[in-house]
Amino acid sequence: GEQPQGSLPICKTGVTRMAEAKDDIVLSIRGMCKSFGRNRVLDHINLDVKRGTVMGLMGENGAGKSTMMKCLFGTYQKDEGKIFLNGKEVNIKSPEDAIANSIGLLTEDRRGNGIFGLLDITENTVMASLKNYGFPQNHKKMETDAIKWNQAMRTKTPSMRQRIMNLSGGNQQKVLLARWLLLNPDILIVDEPTRGIDVGAKSEIHSIITQLAGEGKAIIMISSELPEVSGMADRILVMYEGHMMGIIDRNRDGGDPYDSQELLTYAHGEKNDFATAK
Repeated sequence: GEQPQGSLPICKTGVTRMAEAKDDIVLSIRGMCKSFGRNRVLDHINLDVKRGTVMGLMGENGAGKSTMMKCLFGTYQKDEGKIFLNGKEVNIKSPEDAIANSIGLLTEDRRGNGIFGLLDITENTVMASLKNYGFPQNHKKMETDAIKWNQAMRTKTPSMRQRIMNLSGGNQQKVLLARWLLLNPDILIVDEPTRGIDVGAKSEIHSIITQLAGEGKAIIMISSELPEVSGMADRILVMYEGHMMGIIDRNRDGGDPYDSQELLTYAHGEKNDFATAK
């Protein structure tokens, strides 16, 4: 039956999740290029992401992972390339366009671009959904929605009126997840989702991401931590200096999900499955 909007379904493991995931591609990127001045930071990137899966992006700093996602989210303008959602080409010029197309981005710079430190938890939670609360704004509904989604995220706070800057990093990140889940996006980009947060909150955020994929959302996860991306992702795109190096599927025959050494060989630019492809 229909999931009530406030409840996250029971966590599903990666294996059953993939078995249940229909073969349907929700997002396709074709030929994406981006340069800053003479520095080409993305060179003809192609990517398909299926609903109900976690796509990992890995590579060293400067590989182009976050730039690609910022082009997808409309923070940056791509120079070339096409974006297709459910097979239909879309033109994303701004974050507003991305949100209208059911894409969310949990930014890597939580303090700089994510939280509004002086505002409380309710205000931070509804920040991306303000147009849904009418004018004058329906504060009661704002509070109800914020409570519902922060309970779903298990955000620990003495009160919804608490300023977000007073919460731990892990709880700030949960509020930001609640902000996006309130919008119910089909595609959620999580950029370094557990950077700078404690081990307990880290594992909770991993569970939430797995649950969201189990619900049918497409998750794109950028992480510079190899154990994190290999533990979470159903497929991994490895990049190096703006180029695609390899796309590796999770090993489901028991044993390690990925060959860590192989991933590092791609990430260091020593192995390239796309050397002749453009």
